[in-house]
Amino acid sequence: MVINGTEIPVTVKRSSKRRKTISIKLENGGVTVTAPFREKQEYILQVVDSKRDWIYKRYLEHLREMNEPEKRQFLSADEINELAQKAVGVFRDRTTFYENIMGVKASHVSVKLMRSRWGSCSSKGDISFNCLLMLAPPETLDSIVVHELSHLLEMNHSKAFYKIVYSAFPDYGEQHKWLRLHGKEIMGRVPGNISSGRKLKIW
Repeated sequence: MVINGTEIPVTVKRSSKRRKTISIKLENGGVTVTAPFREKQEYILQVVDSKRDWIYKRYLEHLREMNEPEKRQFLSADEINELAQKAVGVFRDRTTFYENIMGVKASHVSVKLMRSRWGSCSSKGDISFNCLLMLAPPETLDSIVVHELSHLLEMNHSKAFYKIVYSAFPDYGEQHKWLRLHGKEIMGRVPGNISSGRKLKIW
């Protein structure tokens, strides 16, 4: 399931015991749903969807608990600011590059620190990128640029949307996989006392 732009793995288990209720646990970096053996899949999904806000909050807490603070290299406020400043030039170049390829044009583009998303695109065509992408490989950063620019043509995550994405960036699947494996580690480097920063406008 996807909540606030964050993809959360969900595993549904059927209990062989005489279970009458549905339980939801956060474990192993995802959500485990245990349901009665004969419960309808439709109803299970409805229950999970009704707990979206709780799941999202607990998921972020779960990720923090999974990471060992003593081994994590936290970024300082100055380092995050430096990343954001460098990101302005990088995202200006990469956004312009893919705009020309895709035949689209964003209304406004900016960079800021985000805690749970890599980018966003509003219905007005305003795009924001997470400065933490500067810690990812260049091709991964490019994949997010293409993802957000594709929303200028399709404001959803439909098959039509991903057709646009893969047409402009055939390696998107591999980069998405990289973020799933390493993205939590990158976002986990932001200390809890640092809030999302102000936007640095590119245009």
